[in-house]
Amino acid sequence: MSEPALRGNHRSVVVRDTQRHKEEKHLFPMMETRGVAKERGPIGVMLHEHDEGRQLLGSMDAAVADWNQGKRTAGDTFARAAEEYSALLRQHISKEDHCLFAMADHVLSNEDQADLLSTFQHSDHQDEQEGKHAYYLNLANELTRKYIAVPATASSCGQGVCACSHAVELVG
Repeated sequence: MSEPALRGNHRSVVVRDTQRHKEEKHLFPMMETRGVAKERGPIGVMLHEHDEGRQLLGSMDAAVADWNQGKRTAGDTFARAAEEYSALLRQHISKEDHCLFAMADHVLSNEDQADLLSTFQHSDHQDEQEGKHAYYLNLANELTRKYIAVPATASSCGQGVCACSHAVELVG
């Protein structure tokens, strides 16, 4: 029995199209205009970690390509990069939750925050119109069925509303 081919690049697309993009294109520039330092400050740290994450995602994608070319040592390469990425995300999210977002709340006015929310919602709506949101929900369900065997249902996702507050129709 042959080993299955792996499909890469979903991780990169999901991550690039969501929070990291919103931070880099909208939140960080607004925080800079309100006096938060980019270089040698929290924004610089976050950007550095975003770059580290991109490198690790690239390593995972390269490992998938190598695996599909028959290089079985690529599984170890992928696992190491995935472990590093997982650790990076845990640390990064903790820094966001306990430092960056508190700082943003302090320096951004209510109007600034409303503008950001509107921009984020517009971005989410555009993704929804392009079918990205449904695509990723279906991909998550496909991967769940394949590897975990318990797909998401509307009841497990807030009665038809996903974590990002969009009404969704989940398959399962």
